Amino acid sequence: MGLFSRTRSGVTQASFTPVDGEQLFVGEMSYQPHLTNLLVGLGYSTASLTTCTQPVSETFVARLVPEPRNPHDPNAVAVQIEGRTAAYLSRANAARYRAAFRSQTGEMRVVLWVKPQGKGIVSVWPER
Repeated sequence: MGLFSRTRSGVTQASFTPVDGEQLFVGEMSYQPHLTNLLVGLGYSTASLTTCTQPVSETFVARLVPEPRNPHDPNAVAVQIEGRTAAYLSRANAARYRAAFRSQTGEMRVVLWVKPQGKGIVSVWPER
């Protein structure tokens, strides 16, 4: 299938293998309030996320939104969930996305994950 594919409906669906061993998504720490609120909206409490003894794993559809005017990286691609930024593609993955799709917005399924005893820190991972 390659790195990216298009569906019949014309929506770009993204499928990734991290480039050069890089993480796919970066910057989640900057968006913890939004990520926590997404899980609270599903019925979790902030306290339960902080003290969980079992992993928390919930799937969402993320939009991949190129940001050509991003002051840190002209190839930047934001990972947005429910209209707000949740992370970014790593630099290498963003460059690969932009080379393939330029400024086109894509979608992919992601998992918000909280590890047991992880102090409520929410990570974003591609759905497998």
